[in-house]
Amino acid sequence: MIDSKSQERASLRDRARNRHGRFSGKRLASLRDDFLSASLDLASVERDVRLRNASHSSFDEEAELVIKDSPAIEERLRLAGRDAREPQGLNALIRSNQENRLAGLLEAGKGYREILAAVASMGASIDTFRMGRIALFVAAVSLLVSAVALSLAGYSEETVFGRLWQYVTG
Repeated sequence: MIDSKSQERASLRDRARNRHGRFSGKRLASLRDDFLSASLDLASVERDVRLRNASHSSFDEEAELVIKDSPAIEERLRLAGRDAREPQGLNALIRSNQENRLAGLLEAGKGYREILAAVASMGASIDTFRMGRIALFVAAVSLLVSAVALSLAGYSEETVFGRLWQYVTG
């Protein structure tokens, strides 16, 4: 399962790299959803692995495998002036390796989430800037249309524009 999650994370990262510079809002949301799902799955896997490793009752029925050098390797080490290596419990080594890989994947996931949050924030800022420019353009066009309408309107003392003109000109 850890290998599967690691491959899934690598696939997401590669897909994001291939799309670099061509992200739309939908693609960014899709990528964010994929990373969120992967993070939730990974958190679930981590919890399950930690619970299993902490449960001693399941290890009571498990065969304990030990990595030990053969007598021939021990003899070669002795002739080379080196001490023989201590036997290692394979089960404990596998559990430690799983926990280390999970910790690395969780740390990478945290980094990816931070990057996606920053990208989403920048995207929102860009969208806000674009909307502001569009609003300014619409306001300028509205002002131009109003000015044209006022200039085409007949001048009379009794219109609002006429009274405003009298006030301005004295």
